Amino acid sequence: MLSIRPGRGDDFHAVQAFCQSTFHWGDYIPEVYMDWVGPGPGQVLVAELDGKVVGLVHVTMPTETEAWFEGMRVHSEFRRQRLALSLTEAALDLARRLGARVVRLIIDGENLASQQLAARAGFRLLCRMEEYLTTGTEGHARRAVENDLGQLAELAVARSWLPGRPALVGVEWQWWEATYQSLGRLVERGLLWTNGEAWAVLDPFQYCPGEITVHTPTGHAGAVFSLVAGMLGRAPGEDVSRARVVVPAAQGLVAPGWEGPEDSEYIYEYFLEGAGNESWKTPTGN
Repeated sequence: MLSIRPGRGDDFHAVQAFCQSTFHWGDYIPEVYMDWVGPGPGQVLVAELDGKVVGLVHVTMPTETEAWFEGMRVHSEFRRQRLALSLTEAALDLARRLGARVVRLIIDGENLASQQLAARAGFRLLCRMEEYLTTGTEGHARRAVENDLGQLAELAVARSWLPGRPALVGVEWQWWEATYQSLGRLVERGLLWTNGEAWAVLDPFQYCPGEITVHTPTGHAGAVFSLVAGMLGRAPGEDVSRARVVVPAAQGLVAPGWEGPEDSEYIYEYFLEGAGNESWKTPTGN
């Protein structure tokens, strides 16, 4: 019999056993699982089949009304039994209880099975995110401060690649709307950078040694290119020589000196009942 329940610390070894070879480089779940089940705004759901933990998903709330799903995994010996769909449905119910109006998730561009699962569960493709590499350092950038927030929030709307709403901002491979409040939290963490005409996030996640990750730069093209180069030029730490820039394809921002795309992912979105499903529009340029 299948049951879906909150994950616990004593599920760790069972989870670790089937989260070893998810990708060619392994999997990050064993490194973060105990943090996920600890105190915090998110919650892990595990699928238990006849007393054995065979799947999980993490539900977290980047903002008060936006949920993010991550870490969906199903034991390789128990696939094609609708376990992932059951986990997704349970996660959607949890997101409703947590007050979410919209849920998002990201799927690797080559993971066709998960893309098909998202579509079956009712998620719609929002955008394709692309990763580019650059070594250019001639530009202007500084950490944003509170006095910048009004202008940066306006840029999130004026330069949005989403019809009728702000652009998304990303940190540690989660994305949410770039509002005055959410950008303010990034300023408090020292992650938001600007040059007065564009903004971007210097992500604390280090994808590769000697590299910084710059998420969702927003602004007109010239200002974005200068900002990214300036961020690399002022990047903290030693031996940093390259920036990985994560941009939505719909934005159309690719500098001549950027190499790639090196990789791509798809963000999917699901509006919960009564939260505006009827107003959803497909962004152009996907």
